[in-house]
Amino acid sequence: MAISKIKKALMQIFIIACIAIIIIPFAGCGFWGYYSGKHVDLYTVAVNSVLWNKGYLHQTERLKNPQIKIIDKDEFGRTLFTYYERGYGCVSFSSLMVSQCSVDGYVYYYEDKNYLLRQENETYEIQDFTNEEIDRLKSVNDWGKEVDLQKCTKKQIDKRKQKIPIDTEVIKEKAVAEFNLVSFDETRDVSYMSYLTGDANGNFIVYGVIFTPKPEDGIRVCYAAFVNSDFEIIDWLVPSDLYNYQNDLINFKEKNGWSNQPQ
Repeated sequence: MAISKIKKALMQIFIIACIAIIIIPFAGCGFWGYYSGKHVDLYTVAVNSVLWNKGYLHQTERLKNPQIKIIDKDEFGRTLFTYYERGYGCVSFSSLMVSQCSVDGYVYYYEDKNYLLRQENETYEIQDFTNEEIDRLKSVNDWGKEVDLQKCTKKQIDKRKQKIPIDTEVIKEKAVAEFNLVSFDETRDVSYMSYLTGDANGNFIVYGVIFTPKPEDGIRVCYAAFVNSDFEIIDWLVPSDLYNYQNDLINFKEKNGWSNQPQ
């Protein structure tokens, strides 16, 4: 009887081990509320830089890590990479990005000048950026030169995308009022909002997408909001181009006293 119980226990252990062997290789592909890939510093750059990002890729019924692919590196620590995610409403994009360097748990980059965006379709087949686009982005980011940290924004490397530190329902209500949209109750289930990044003075930027009550009508408005250190919304931005807004975002920040010096 004792031998039978031992055999049964060993069989259960064997079955569990087999299941683990099958599951573990795929565990890194899933998104468990944080980025579980190997490029956490590059992930930090991406989620603090690009509007409309959610920090994950939405594929069928699963959430997955966004796709990060290193394209090139220079001798001073810069990294050229692509970042792709899908699922912020119907805003799907890939971005070509440059990180200046990663030092002592922090990553450095040129804020609002470190990326190009491209709209992507629903096929998960990412288009390649052209050599001209790559060369232009490298030039703007001083590729091949000594890194100047004083020109950079500095962020602590973090596998989690930061959450909005105030009540998002309040911001949604203000957005509906600001843009003369339908009532908040009707948009409650079809609106999204995320935190982008903060500055050295405690200001931060959030962004959102609000849909019409009827999904077939598509997006009503995509916006960014400037929130000051007292948690007051003091300005709004509605980019005319969802994939080429960098200059608008730079002007928006400057107008409201943004400080992007290393923190």
